[in-house]
Amino acid sequence: MAAAVVAAVARRLVALEQPLARGAPPPWTRGVFMGERQGMGGIRETGTLQVRSRKRGEGSTMGRPDMTSEMPAHHRALQQLSEKLAAPLSGIVGDMAGGPVQALRERSARLRKGADLRKQEEVFEASRRFLMEPETWTFGNMAAYQRKVLELAGATGWRRRISSDEPSILHLEKELRVLEAMTPTELMSNHKSVFTPESKKLIAEKAGTTVKYVDQVIMEHDILRADRRWYKILTQFGRPLPKTFEDRQFMGEYDRPFSEAEMEYQEQMLDKHRLK
Repeated sequence: MAAAVVAAVARRLVALEQPLARGAPPPWTRGVFMGERQGMGGIRETGTLQVRSRKRGEGSTMGRPDMTSEMPAHHRALQQLSEKLAAPLSGIVGDMAGGPVQALRERSARLRKGADLRKQEEVFEASRRFLMEPETWTFGNMAAYQRKVLELAGATGWRRRISSDEPSILHLEKELRVLEAMTPTELMSNHKSVFTPESKKLIAEKAGTTVKYVDQVIMEHDILRADRRWYKILTQFGRPLPKTFEDRQFMGEYDRPFSEAEMEYQEQMLDKHRLK
């Protein structure tokens, strides 16, 4: 047993010593940040960092309620918003055609691409700052975060910059309705254990949605809490933070801690495969 452990450690050290391409993930690893459940539906962050192996080519369980490797619905809506906010910058020389203005068109396209990227980075950084502001990630703080994101996107007030029919806006507003339908006790909690099947039905009825969607919002809360832990770890060790939602998705594939919901899903899948 001891010999096997020593051999495994030796293999890991050899793998870590191999040169990596710029921006490449560590070989087959992903961090898992664990917490301890407290009373009143809370989670205490213990700071324990573990490492789980994952073979190359395997999809991650990060993200959506169906746990595919796609971007979580909340983050996908924010990315679409950032692209929408950058879109007005793209109409400067769009109608010019051919001839002597070709060089001007190409230069305009390069500048437009850079401006779009900067705008997306600004939106991501602002949303990350909103996410990190609360000391404890309760459902009430998630509702406050949603309001700030909608205000940032210009989706509130009489001077709104984005149409109310925009799907990303509709998604974020629907999430906010679910959060606003929760009771004060539920809003003060930072863990899904505070919800019962009956309370989820009441929330869904009040928000005009389904219990499945309520479960999705509760899971998004858990995913965002894992994002908070990840950003704290990156900051603590002086490592670069994601700059866009695409960066967050790519870096998260190999470096982001699992959320509690994602870990539970993995256990369910392992149990399912054991039974086969």
